Order: sequence, then structure tokens, then C-alpha cells
Amino acid sequence: MRASGEPQVSVVLPVFNGEPYLESALLSVRRQTHRNLEIIAIDDGSQDRSLAILEDHARRDSRLRVISRPNRGVVATLNEGLDLATGALVARMDADDVAYPDRIRRQAEVFAQRPELAVCASNYDIIFKKSRLQSQVFDDLWQEPNLPILSLFFTVFLHPSVMFNRAVLPSNVLRYDPAYPHAEDLDLFRRILSAYPGHVIREPLLAYRTHASSVSSSRAQEMRRTHLRIVQENLAARGWPTHIPRLLRGAPASDALLAEMAGLLSAVRGLATSAAAREAPAYKAGADRLFFLLLQLALQEYGVTFAARFIDRTSSWDLLRHRERLTLRMFGGAPLLSRLAWRAVCKFDGLERRLRSRSLHPPPALEAS
Repeated sequence: MRASGEPQVSVVLPVFNGEPYLESALLSVRRQTHRNLEIIAIDDGSQDRSLAILEDHARRDSRLRVISRPNRGVVATLNEGLDLATGALVARMDADDVAYPDRIRRQAEVFAQRPELAVCASNYDIIFKKSRLQSQVFDDLWQEPNLPILSLFFTVFLHPSVMFNRAVLPSNVLRYDPAYPHAEDLDLFRRILSAYPGHVIREPLLAYRTHASSVSSSRAQEMRRTHLRIVQENLAARGWPTHIPRLLRGAPASDALLAEMAGLLSAVRGLATSAAAREAPAYKAGADRLFFLLLQLALQEYGVTFAARFIDRTSSWDLLRHRERLTLRMFGGAPLLSRLAWRAVCKFDGLERRLRSRSLHPPPALEAS
């Protein structure tokens, strides 16, 4: 039964081969304390039991609408969900995440208090190793005046944590662009925040699952290239054009490629240096995030030796933790030793992460609505 006076919220849930975690995701949405929901689940040509799971839940909950069709990709699926949504507010959800019970209620309350907001996201926990949970911490830079700047350089909101206000956002703005594959959220948020206000709730309202088959893992290389193209566009729009053709096409390691990476980072650091005092910390944070994106690209695609050269070229050793600096400086010139040493660092990080984590308890069973 829907509570009177609650705004209707449309939850858009794209599903592609989501069988391992879909049950938990659906239960977490169905058990929301905010009851006035429509759940639009689009099965994007799954080849597992996703459709059967969706149909089973739809029989038990009339708020769940299931659409199934051949695969068209996540951007087309998200836009289809937006077209079908009827709620004044539209929430995103993924098939492998878990929404905490008050997620929708808390976000709807923020819009009720501040109807001028276009988008509201939240802090989140990370699920790893299937059942371990680690909290994320947003620092003080995640204040509303800084969000338009931060969004130029990285995805400021966790995509499945966001809720959109359709009374503020025109339909042509609240639209995913297929020209930015696997970074469509980065493109959407930079466009929204360039013209409309957004907000981040500091408490975690969602548990975000990381696993090898997620898009962020399986399409990491393409995602990074699209991300860098967006940063390049943002710099050009602010009078700092950069030329990175080798970087964008994934050319082999070379001095020219290293120069492109260093030049891109230098341009963003230049923006931070020339920015007004109140904006400089946000631009500095953007530059630091870009450095780590480029470092990740160097490590995963070109190896530790090339990564060490990139750090040296950009004078960025002070951004690394002590054990990372020690490993890369000691072994950066010896490819085999450097790979072994870096694997040891990653294993130690994984152990440290597990020791700081807590167990994820499955959501309680939900009675049929």
C-alpha cells in the first residue's frame, strides 16, 4: 500500500546478466520505507535467469514493471527507463547493489526541503569479496559550490546512488549520451552541475558492489579513454586545449605518449594555480584525481617501469603512500622485480582493506506486497 502524501519516485533499474546479485538488489528496493514507488526494471537481453527473477518479484509486487527485449546497451536502456518513468523524482539503481531501507525516503526529503535541487546523491559503502563491507568517506571538498569544478575531472556522484528532480531538469538535459560509452555518468553529471545545483547526503544510503564482471572492471580500459576525452573537452572549453591522440587511442608506450600524459596533467595543474583562492582546492583535487587515473592507466596498460617514469616526469612522488614510493623507486628500472613487488603491495592493500571491513548481512526477507 502506498502512503498518502509521499511523492512518487520512479526507480530505473537496468539489468544485464544480473542473476548472482539481482535478488538482493530487488529486495532492497522493495523494502524501502518510502512506499510510493514504481520500479522500472529493463532486462537488456540477459542470457541468465535475470528475467525469471524479475518476473517472480513482479508477481509479488505490483509496483515492479518488467520490460524485456534484445540487448541494446546500458545507455539506451537508461534512456528507455527515463522515458517510461512517471515519477516526479527518478532514482537510479543497479542490479548488483543494495539500497539501504531509508535511501529513497532520505533523498525525497532533501528535495522536499530544497525543491530547487536538480540531483541528490549520497555517500556509500563498498561491497567486496561478496560479503565484506567498507565505508567510504567524503572529505570537506564535497560541498555544493565545489561540485561543478570537481565534475570536470571525475565522477563526483556514485551513479546508482543518485536521484533526479524532473521539475528542475529538462528532458533534453536528463539524457544519457551514447557518444560517451562507459563514462555516460561523468558526461551527464558535468552537464547537469554546470547549470543546476546538486547535493550529496553524507551518510551512506547504498552498498556498491565491486566484482570482476561489473562494467567498471570489465570495460576499464574503454572507460578510462572516454573519461580522458571528457577531461580534454572540459579543458578546451576553458581555454586550455590539449593534444592527446596517442593516449586516447591506446598507442604503445613511447616518449611521445609520456609527454601527452604529462601535458594533460600539467594543464589541469595550471588551472589550479590560476584559479581564484576559493576555487583552487577543488581544482587541486581534480588534478590529483587525474594523476591517479593516469597512474592506474600506466600501471595496468604499460607496466610499472613506465608508471615510474610518468611519476618522475610529473614530479608526483609526494602523492604516493610510502610503500608505493619505495616499491616504484627501488624496482622501477627492473621490470620483472617491479611487477613482483607491485603485486606484493596490492596483496598487502587487500589484506589491510579486509581487516578494516565488516561483514555484510543479507537484507531481511520481505513479505509480499
